[in-house]
Parts: sequence; C-alpha cells; structure tokens
Amino acid sequence: PNASKSNNSHHSLLVKRYREIVYDCTNDFKKTNRAIMKKREQNDLFRGANRDGNNGSQEEDPAMEALLRERNAIGNSLASATSVLGQASETLSELRSQGASMKN
Repeated sequence: PNASKSNNSHHSLLVKRYREIVYDCTNDFKKTNRAIMKKREQNDLFRGANRDGNNGSQEEDPAMEALLRERNAIGNSLASATSVLGQASETLSELRSQGASMKN
C-alpha cells in the first residue's frame, strides 16, 4: 500500500511538471505566433504605403499610427487576458487535484 501511494505521488508530481512544461511552451508559442502575425501585418501595411508612393502620405501616417497603436493595445490586452485565464485554469486544476487527494 505505501509503495503504491509513493508511486502514485511520484506519478502525480511528474504529470504536474509535464503540465507546467506544456503550459509554458504553449504560452511561448502563442507569444511567438502573435509577434510573427504582427510583423506580417506591419509588412503588409508598409508594402501598401510604398506602393501608393508619397501621395498624401502625411495625411495617412497619423491614421495608420493610430490604428497600429490601437492594434497593439488590443493585442496586449488579449495577451494579458490569456495569461490570466491560463493561470486560473492551472489553479483550478491544482485545486481539483488537491480536492481529489483529500478525498482519498
């Protein structure tokens, strides 16, 4: 009985560590993916600006800058919300795990 509890405890800790690794890697992937998408959008915007030449570029620059700032703010808010939701999910998982272990 004690050996099985020890083995089960070790397995539980191992699973917990793997979940943490997956969570960290998932967040890193999402962050990298957002950075790539941001760069692609910037390249598309600048490619469009270069195609148009300098005609009215002074009028479009403030609008483009405002849109880029708004997009960055939205992206940062989404990243922050995703991080908080991920932490909440991990906390919920841990609490469920603790609850299950206390029932045994």
